[in-house]
Amino acid sequence: MRLRNIPGAKDAIAESIYVIQNPQENKGNWDKVFPQNQPIHLEVGMGKGRFLMDMARLHPEINYVGVEMYDSVLLRALQKRERMEADGEKLDNLKFMCIDARILPDIFEKGEVQRIYLNFSDPWPKDRHEKRRLTSYNFLSIYDKIFKDRARIEMKTDNIDLFNYSLCSLENYGYDICYVTNDLHKEKDNIIKLFKDSVPNTPSGNNVTGDGNIVGNGFVMINVYHEMPSIEKKEETKEKTGTSPFASEIRKLVEKLATIEAYQYGDEGSARKKWYGAIKKRYGLQNKGLTYKDLNEEQAKNCISYLKSMLPIKTRSLKNSDKVYRKERYAAIYAKARELGMSKGDVYVLFSNLFGKDIISLTKATNDEIEDLYDYLMKQR
Repeated sequence: MRLRNIPGAKDAIAESIYVIQNPQENKGNWDKVFPQNQPIHLEVGMGKGRFLMDMARLHPEINYVGVEMYDSVLLRALQKRERMEADGEKLDNLKFMCIDARILPDIFEKGEVQRIYLNFSDPWPKDRHEKRRLTSYNFLSIYDKIFKDRARIEMKTDNIDLFNYSLCSLENYGYDICYVTNDLHKEKDNIIKLFKDSVPNTPSGNNVTGDGNIVGNGFVMINVYHEMPSIEKKEETKEKTGTSPFASEIRKLVEKLATIEAYQYGDEGSARKKWYGAIKKRYGLQNKGLTYKDLNEEQAKNCISYLKSMLPIKTRSLKNSDKVYRKERYAAIYAKARELGMSKGDVYVLFSNLFGKDIISLTKATNDEIEDLYDYLMKQR
């Protein structure tokens, strides 16, 4: 991303009372940075700061820190903040930092941050830039180093590719995805809920959009606290009933999800086992010798809602991963063909000999045919 350099921006930031200078010096002592010792929420990539200013106004019981690495962008936030202060509106619970988010562990001790907001982050669409995405494994591991137990991430994006990538990345890292919407403007309560292990005792994120931050017809996901009802511990001598009237529907949904993932990964049994394990973990059944059949009615309905919400996510992910898979296979097939002294035309002739049909492009081949062609070429010397 190229940004216009603004003369004097660095000096204005260095002199601003709203910007924390040398933030590394506050590591472990953030309770002394703000007038009130309160939970700390960060926005990474805060842009011009409208979201955080709205949040700081709405939630004076939270301390907010905006992180922005580009001084020309942060300058706009400072100018807006100065205008607000001039109009008599003081936000003592809001500070800014001009840093690269990769150094956050040098600035905060583990446990000093309770929540991170990611609003309309740069999608970094090229594969080689994956590690720059703010929901990549690299950044999620950075957040882990500063997060409190029960911390959470709240995210919004209007980029469908980043939306799908983030769903998979967060889930693979250990976040549970409970709810999805493609249009927050239409479905204000239909939001993605992501929480890791347990959940924070902090205000709900239903208002996190602030004024003017709701996006119509955008792909939006927001992590919102959603507490799971605890299952009552059964007496060890009591025989497990397994008679939940919802068990059959849960099982059917797991089968559908396992089938989708088996298409991607080729092992339906492992996919099925993963989903049943996720349900056990989600409702605290692992160490109690219980299964999805032992969920009470409230939990079972919640589980069904969760599994249903995952179906469109996994379907989108399947379509996306299929495109990526085929693109990678095309490149590998043509590269191997060149190595063997073959032209594209020779590849199509080989395809015709192997499968008995003529093509003028590999896009006309099925996934199985692509895989068989790939295997055949890779064995050639």
